[in-house]
Amino acid sequence: MTLSELSVPTNNRVLVVDDNQAIHEDFRKVLAADDSLGQDLEQAETELFGETQPRMVNSQYDLDFASQGQEALEKVQKSIEQNQPYAMAFVDVRMPPGWDGVETTTHLWEADPDLQIVICTAYSDYSWDEMVEKIGQSDRLVILKKPFDNVEVLQLASALTEKWRLQQEAKNRLDQLESIINDRTSDLKNSIQILQQNVANYQRTEEKLRKSEERFKLIADNAADLIIVLDTEGNPEYFSPSVKYTLGHDFKSAGGKSVFEWVHPEDRESMMASVSASINNSECQLMEFRMQHRAGAWRHLEARICAIRDKSDDRPHLVIVGRDLSERKEMESQTAFLTKQLLDAREKDPKEETNDLVMRLESPLKSLSDRIQFMHDAVGKLAPLLEQQQQIAEQAAAKVDEEAVELKSKLPKAITESLENVEVISKMIADLKRSSSKE
Repeated sequence: MTLSELSVPTNNRVLVVDDNQAIHEDFRKVLAADDSLGQDLEQAETELFGETQPRMVNSQYDLDFASQGQEALEKVQKSIEQNQPYAMAFVDVRMPPGWDGVETTTHLWEADPDLQIVICTAYSDYSWDEMVEKIGQSDRLVILKKPFDNVEVLQLASALTEKWRLQQEAKNRLDQLESIINDRTSDLKNSIQILQQNVANYQRTEEKLRKSEERFKLIADNAADLIIVLDTEGNPEYFSPSVKYTLGHDFKSAGGKSVFEWVHPEDRESMMASVSASINNSECQLMEFRMQHRAGAWRHLEARICAIRDKSDDRPHLVIVGRDLSERKEMESQTAFLTKQLLDAREKDPKEETNDLVMRLESPLKSLSDRIQFMHDAVGKLAPLLEQQQQIAEQAAAKVDEEAVELKSKLPKAITESLENVEVISKMIADLKRSSSKE
């Protein structure tokens, strides 16, 4: 809203409240004098006195009159209803038989608090302190002693109507300022509400992320497969507990050393080629290699190597998810050896040599059978844990990245294949025993 829109036009509406009609006419002559009548009066004064008194030029005021306080109150109420309020009122202090000027003023302010009032008095009916006690201290009240001078009346009318106009402009600007403050306060409240909602959403997201991380950690810590996270130089960033079980290394002891140094020299070149392919092509690589146990033995591993890029970091991280094939390799080797020995014995076909072979093989077969049975029982005990891991992994799948989902899908794979191999080897040994007993 512009300043011109906030400005208030001059309001020259004046109410005169007096029970004396002659006083009404006096106010009319002073505040609403006809210019032609003034010229005639000036001419008559010249003829009588030989000189003229300076005539004041005044604005034309829109006068209205009331003889009693009750009548004045009705006029003020009507003016408010019609949106044509009075700027000021001249009120006589004595207006029998109704309200006096002080009581009338009280009622008029109840109807229109902005009304400027001049109380006209020729008596000492009320002292100033008594008026303040009845009406209250107010800058809207002026006392005018009778008989009053025309100049005083004009000055009061001019000053108080202008004061009324300025107060209305001030109210309009105050209302506008209040509206602006309310609008901005409303915007601020909306912003605070949005901020609070965002904070609440962030807290919920953070809580979900925390739970997802806890579930993922639970899966990783209890996985039978090895999970290793490295930088591109091979420096470890995370080891799952199964790494220590399989390779004898924990995260603390491996600090400052490249994991690539644990790879068998004959497998290291192909290992680094797979790492480069994973980084350059953004594709996971599957390979078998040997890695040295902390005690010195070589373990056969099958692993999937993936290069993962964090959104906040352009440098890739290498994630190795692998399983230990050493036991399976050893079993395959022993099975192949025993099978070859048995086939060689059958080709010779002397029963004594066959029985002798069976007796010589009975001890290693028994040992191998016991180891297989032990593995079978141990893997069986892992079944409930695998089922629980599967449920946790499915719940976490929606909250972790694609690599974690892929990791989840591979958790039971090594155990499943190990079970299948155990069953195959067990069957082969059972067949071998049956064949030996028949012979």
